[in-house]
Amino acid sequence: MTAMLETPARTDGSTRTPCALVLLMVVAMALAACGDSTKRALGLQRNAPDEFAVVPRAPLSQPPDFKLRPPRPGAEDLTTLSTREQARQAVFRKDDDTRKVRGNVRLAARAAPRDGMQQATAGESAFLSRAGALETDPLIRAQIDRETSVLKDDNQNFIRELLGLKQDAVDDVLDAAEESRRLRENQALGVPASEGEVPTISRKRNSLLDIF
Repeated sequence: MTAMLETPARTDGSTRTPCALVLLMVVAMALAACGDSTKRALGLQRNAPDEFAVVPRAPLSQPPDFKLRPPRPGAEDLTTLSTREQARQAVFRKDDDTRKVRGNVRLAARAAPRDGMQQATAGESAFLSRAGALETDPLIRAQIDRETSVLKDDNQNFIRELLGLKQDAVDDVLDAAEESRRLRENQALGVPASEGEVPTISRKRNSLLDIF
């Protein structure tokens, strides 16, 4: 008799509602924990600003014809150097080049020949000097090591980045609207475009550990 009076279990599916809410919260937390690298891989983030929002596009134009312009009578030849440039080359450049070539020739003449090779003649040394073969940087290895060390520092562990155990770097993206306004103000004031601070947008990358 007692068993007959018991309320039958509900089968309308209302017990699935808490599970769906929990699953929805987990998915939302996972999406919020995605860093910029994941958004960039999915195509949801754009770091580079719209270049046309910074500087307006100039109107397109087409020349009336594609023929060469005839020379104007009495016009100055474009290949002719100005009087000031000719004077500067006559006073400075010629002497500097001469001393430079002579110094490289003397260095090449004093260099010991390699095994099985004869010492370079004066003409060969002058040719190598003109080609820039004798102007090698003695610190080129240190420069290469310095440049490659930057690539090594940028290499991060994939597992740690996937789990969010390492905080990503902060990206500074150009603010297109503010940069356009700054360029217009500089143009109105007659100052160069390089004057003033470039406005940027700093984005902080979130990791999985920031949720807890």
